Amino acid sequence: MTLIGAVKRMSYLLQGNVRQYRALVARLQDPTVSFPILDDPVAHDGLLGEAERLLHNVLTAMSTRVDQQRHFMDTYFGDDTILMREYRDRVASDFTASAEAAFLKRLRNYIAHMQLPVAQSQEAYTARSIRVSFILSAAALLEWDGWNAGTRAWIVGHGSDVPIVDVVDTYARVAEEFDRWLADRIGAKYRADIEVSRRAADV
Repeated sequence: MTLIGAVKRMSYLLQGNVRQYRALVARLQDPTVSFPILDDPVAHDGLLGEAERLLHNVLTAMSTRVDQQRHFMDTYFGDDTILMREYRDRVASDFTASAEAAFLKRLRNYIAHMQLPVAQSQEAYTARSIRVSFILSAAALLEWDGWNAGTRAWIVGHGSDVPIVDVVDTYARVAEEFDRWLADRIGAKYRADIEVSRRAADV
């Protein structure tokens, strides 16, 4: 596996789970799918359980991606001060400064030390369409004392509910763009070495 291939594999670990989460939400936009579920308490409870399972997978994959990528960079590029500085600066601007990233990171700890988040469905109707999504109860989240002051204020700022689907989507898009940048940056800087490795693998 090439270095660029390793970056893409780490990216897919997160993005593959996010796609499954998005696919569940997308299916619910069809009234023939969502209405029977929303009208049946047992089916609706099953839907919320599936949403919680997929969210758990997203958060676990998010954490694994971060840990694997950090180890990957230290192992293969620890001596490249320029690339490591660019990498850390980009991490700081894209993730460290992100309220969504901070919330999702601590949400994983919330699941590990408190409980699965209390998922609820949210429906919005217009004359021609329906939008079904998932939200998390802010009151239930705030019962945990593991939030730092900034993240607690961020939760409070959302009012009664945190729009978890939108939060995951925002984070996943930033992570996808970051991983694309990293793969391109490695490719541009080490193109000659990568080509030699590729030819050796083909022999």
